Amino acid sequence: MANGDGAGPERPFSVMDTGDTRMASVVASLAREPRLALDTESNSFHSYHEKICLIQVSTPTQDYVLDPLRAGLPDTLRSLLSSEDRLLVLHGADFDVRSFKRTFHLKLGLLFDTHVAASLLGRSDLGLKALVHAELGQEISKDEQRSDWSRRPLSERQLEYARQDTRFLLALAERLEEQLVSLGRLDWLKEECERLREVQPSERVFDPEAYMRIKGARTLGARGRRVLRAAYLWREQVADASDVAPFRVLRNDQMIRLGVAADRDALMSSLELTASKWLPRELDRRGLVDALEATAPPMPPAQRTPQDATGRETWEAGSRGPGKPSGRLDEATRLRFERLAAVRNAAAARLGLDPGFFLSNSFLRRVALAPPASLEDLARMEGITRWRCDVVGEELLASVHL
Repeated sequence: MANGDGAGPERPFSVMDTGDTRMASVVASLAREPRLALDTESNSFHSYHEKICLIQVSTPTQDYVLDPLRAGLPDTLRSLLSSEDRLLVLHGADFDVRSFKRTFHLKLGLLFDTHVAASLLGRSDLGLKALVHAELGQEISKDEQRSDWSRRPLSERQLEYARQDTRFLLALAERLEEQLVSLGRLDWLKEECERLREVQPSERVFDPEAYMRIKGARTLGARGRRVLRAAYLWREQVADASDVAPFRVLRNDQMIRLGVAADRDALMSSLELTASKWLPRELDRRGLVDALEATAPPMPPAQRTPQDATGRETWEAGSRGPGKPSGRLDEATRLRFERLAAVRNAAAARLGLDPGFFLSNSFLRRVALAPPASLEDLARMEGITRWRCDVVGEELLASVHL
């Protein structure tokens, strides 16, 4: 396989800080390319405040791993990545688009997302590793996927992993593009990728009552829930202040264990907690003890009530409970939803697409609840694109106006 396909042991590979004096010549060289493969590595698995820690860029013949932690994003690189003069090839671009906006306030240029392209071809295994193997016969490793990319220096294994994420992207995009053209779906991809450019990073909003969504929370009694809530609030404060992912401060199962012990009147004493072997060694145990000892406040609004006749938990008025739907559909709406789902499923089968990728259940539910009067109204709804509307819009409208 030629170097243009990403293979070849002699393929050049450069690692540099974005403040390096060589960056100007590197960016000038990259600017001559009509297509660039792009990826990022962030610290979301290890840190509370997520940011881009590495930027990988590949041409058909060379790979670059750029470190922005010290110098940030220089103007030349910012201009290169935001320009619409070339195509940026990414896999799963949604995450990277949001990350560039969050970290650098940068909107990326024109995109080609190989994950979306594979979805439009009806592929079932959409991972980069699987697609590279299926299309190019190459193997890439995902062993460093959960590395702490904010730590320096990076290991050779980390750098090689980062390089692999863009090394084969251009060749993969070329193969997928040929197949999309043969099916007449390239314009679908362009519309999807243009929509991706507009996605915005979501702000991290802490919900102090979200502890009830933790597995096992609903089985706790009043005292156990107070302890769980106290541990949950304390964990969030520590994670935010120390910039550590919450689960690295205290895992969910450990918080549930504290709640269970409290319900059994077997919560360890302050001395036992500070010496406990099943809590993380690096944990500020004194701080946790202080938080748990202050668990006297009344229970939050979401109270458990006895099970209903079906054996399912019910909740007091005014509280739906975590993850509960806002209400059941009435009979007419339910029938509209079922007809919409049948139309969606049949169209997806004809196209060889995953039904959920084609149109989500949440979108069908919104249509069922408030049927649009025209194709134009349908096309304006969030959750449907123009190409989807062209393919199945009239059938959807007909199904809700029977």
